[in-house]
Amino acid sequence: MRQIFLLVFALLSTACSHMIFQPQKGYFLDPKKAELALEIKIEDVYFKSNDGTQLHGWFLPNQVGKKKATILFLHGNAQNISTHVQFIWWLPRNGYDVFIPDYRGYGRSEGEPTLEGVHMDVQSAMATLLARKDIHQDKLVLYGHSLGGALAITSLADSPYRDRFKLLIVENSFTSYRTVAREVLGNFWLTWLFQYPLSWTIRDDYRPIEAIPRISPIPVLLVHGDADPVIAHYHSGELYSAAKEPKEFWLITGGRHASLDSPQQHQRFLKYLDKALK
Repeated sequence: MRQIFLLVFALLSTACSHMIFQPQKGYFLDPKKAELALEIKIEDVYFKSNDGTQLHGWFLPNQVGKKKATILFLHGNAQNISTHVQFIWWLPRNGYDVFIPDYRGYGRSEGEPTLEGVHMDVQSAMATLLARKDIHQDKLVLYGHSLGGALAITSLADSPYRDRFKLLIVENSFTSYRTVAREVLGNFWLTWLFQYPLSWTIRDDYRPIEAIPRISPIPVLLVHGDADPVIAHYHSGELYSAAKEPKEFWLITGGRHASLDSPQQHQRFLKYLDKALK
């Protein structure tokens, strides 16, 4: 019986680690079809992480003439950029460049994802973007969704490039990996009993709740849907409380895990960017 218990615990521990990263290599949306369907341009960008891992991303240039700003978008934990492009495709049609990289192990990026590795990837994505001559060097925005929001906070807090970014936007993210893992485990009958011991198998040395006070004086916008079925909105409330001014928190009524995914929220978001970047 003890051996069976240990085997089940080991299997569940492996599954627990996969909650953080759920990469897929194949594209769900071909870039050429995406260009036609979304009426955008997509440029492949290949670059190397700090440890030499080959990474890939898409650069979506501004489509309307005058460039308003350039956004580095960090996506969530599942699939790859071919699905997460749906969250930002409309921004180039409103004056913004967007760079959306895949972390190691995702899409056309090599390697296997780890917390330490993807943090290196984010720093390398920042450096790659800053090296471009066709971006708005004076108006750079870091925008992360879900896992990408947590990475955005902990990556920017101590980044050598932090002074180059004028704004941090975090959508539907969480306070710590261990806490959100415990909550997800508690939602399933098979893992409910093991939620506390299993959550301790998750590394918790990258804690957004501890890093976010160090973002100041860069302005922070936290956004969360009050009907998010994946990450409870109290996480963003606690991040907001921990952050220093200047800061703002939008709790979207009826918003789910993609809380800015509506024309009304798009317009609100664009107005906020115009005001915050002036």
